[in-house]
Amino acid sequence: MARDTQRTGTGILGNDCQQQSALIVEAENGTGKKPLAVLKQAGFAVQMVANGQAAVSILEHKAFDLALVDCALSDIDGLAVLDRIKRQSPDTDVIVVSSSPNVEEAVAAIHKGAADYMARPVDTEKLAARLGHLKAERGRAPSAGLQEDHGIDGGLNFITRNPAMMQLLEAAKHVAGTQATVLITGESGTGKEVLARFIHRAADRPGRPLVAVNCAALPETLIESELFGHEKGAFTGAAQRKIGKFEQVGEGTLILDEIGDMPLALQPKILRVLQERRIERLGGAADRSFNGQVIALTNQDLAAAVKAGRFREDLYYRINVVPFHLPPLRARRDDIPLLARHFITKYETLYAKRFDAVEAHILERMSAESWRGNVRELENRIERAVLLSPAPRLDDALLADGNLTLQTADDDAVIRAGLSVRGMEKILISKTMQAVNQNRAKASELLGISVRTLRNKLNEYKACQDEVRREALP
Repeated sequence: MARDTQRTGTGILGNDCQQQSALIVEAENGTGKKPLAVLKQAGFAVQMVANGQAAVSILEHKAFDLALVDCALSDIDGLAVLDRIKRQSPDTDVIVVSSSPNVEEAVAAIHKGAADYMARPVDTEKLAARLGHLKAERGRAPSAGLQEDHGIDGGLNFITRNPAMMQLLEAAKHVAGTQATVLITGESGTGKEVLARFIHRAADRPGRPLVAVNCAALPETLIESELFGHEKGAFTGAAQRKIGKFEQVGEGTLILDEIGDMPLALQPKILRVLQERRIERLGGAADRSFNGQVIALTNQDLAAAVKAGRFREDLYYRINVVPFHLPPLRARRDDIPLLARHFITKYETLYAKRFDAVEAHILERMSAESWRGNVRELENRIERAVLLSPAPRLDDALLADGNLTLQTADDDAVIRAGLSVRGMEKILISKTMQAVNQNRAKASELLGISVRTLRNKLNEYKACQDEVRREALP
């Protein structure tokens, strides 16, 4: 599609070298003057059209960074225009305006990909604030739709350009900061906890706690105390009062990871908290209010677990108030090159390396893979490749699926007949230690052995070398 406004990838109001463009699709003459002034002040080149057909015609040969679309157009439904814009230009931010706002219309607009839904006449201060929010939100994500990036140690990135995922993230923002319980499902490695943290941050309430509990990792005897807390003397070993996770959250967010593995006996107590918004410490005489938001995560089929008697039906329906299902990576292959580049940059920074751009055929091959471990598998493979590849070129073999195979200066030393298993082990450990700059913890992780085992092996090799040197002395 031809365009006369070129994006360089920083999103609206980013650092593009060319002026941003906006389209106003307004049914009533004169009512678009105030938004027009706000957009021009924000630096947009603005075009206005009076009906849906005119908007569709102009969209045939031009894309915009932002569009304001009136729901009550004279000829075409405004939501149909929204749908047309998002299909032709998924990166365009669309704000829907309605003279008779209602919940059903707002939900439909958000599900179709609208960035916001506003009442007419448009509040200019609110519009200006929304533009600023979009700038902060999109400016961090080159050609990536929505992204939250808190650095290489935060683990909080949600990067996508997939239209369905972008709609899901927009819908997720609308439940942020409420007391509506959210259930996030999806295969392992799809980013369920990342989405949960995205929802917490989208509430935009600084200082509100975020607490995560893995229901599968805690022993059944401890999980109730961890969640609800206990008073001193509540049971043997309760030497002092303990504040539980529900109480720690306050008005923040509690993530219940692997909720499908929650003990059946504990489920009625969780149900009570969600229904009555009250919590009680073990051994306590009084209950307390709970004003936080609960986000439950699982890779299990909870409906099947209910039928099998492993999960309470009433709790299932109570946590399933706002369900989000994260599709596997193989269902959003357009995100794979984007994620790959992001993870390469992340681990280049972490391991102080710099690589040439990944060749197109490698990204195409990665995009065609099934990725059973989803985003987590993709990230792990890229970390391995960045860590072990000599700069400036990523080793294609290290990006491939399968067990790690390290090359040595003397390849025959690895494969020649008669070389002992112990000798091959020594070469592998030596090359791995070189690749990680003698970092034993990282080497043990890559080799699949404990740090203690690795230390013993290295001491053994050193002792052998010392012995050889001693025997060589006159």
